[in-house]
Amino acid sequence: NDFRPPETRSDVGALFENYIINELFKKNEYNQVFANFYFWRNNDQREIDLIIEKNNTLLAFEIKWYPHKKAVLTKSFSNLYGNVKFKVINRENYFEILDNWNHDLFQSLK
Repeated sequence: NDFRPPETRSDVGALFENYIINELFKKNEYNQVFANFYFWRNNDQREIDLIIEKNNTLLAFEIKWYPHKKAVLTKSFSNLYGNVKFKVINRENYFEILDNWNHDLFQSLK
């Protein structure tokens, strides 16, 4: 029941993350691209917002509402899983990513 503008809400990042994950999941289902969706967190509370696995290939995403927020693939994750494709999704690039999902980014997992 919080109808304030997104910029004034403390949960805008979580809402945006949820929106992006659901949209990507729907795109995959609609296009019959069967992949596993995960998130990852270690004991030090370092996390990856979304990991998509298909054909033993991993694609990792950090999802940020604020485009200026720095996001990197954590060394603890890359040490465990090796060379993983990594992309940051934010409110400035999300529409392009959703629009080109199966034509561009997801091609690497086919």
